[in-house]
Amino acid sequence: MIGLISVDIYGKTALIIFGKATVETTFDMIYIATSEIYPTTARVTALGVGSAVARIGGAISPYLALSVSW
Repeated sequence: MIGLISVDIYGKTALIIFGKATVETTFDMIYIATSEIYPTTARVTALGVGSAVARIGGAISPYLALSVSW
């Protein structure tokens, strides 16, 4: 039951795929727009910082997962 409308498994699957496609399209549009707005040096610096933070987070996350008691 989604909201007030009863939807079968195929309807739910279609809604999920539509939602994922909408999010992906929006992300792509924002990515293209920001790449046109900011100068190359700012984009390269932001990409480098983002990549470094992602690598550090990827390296630290297993230790954090082990330290949390569920």
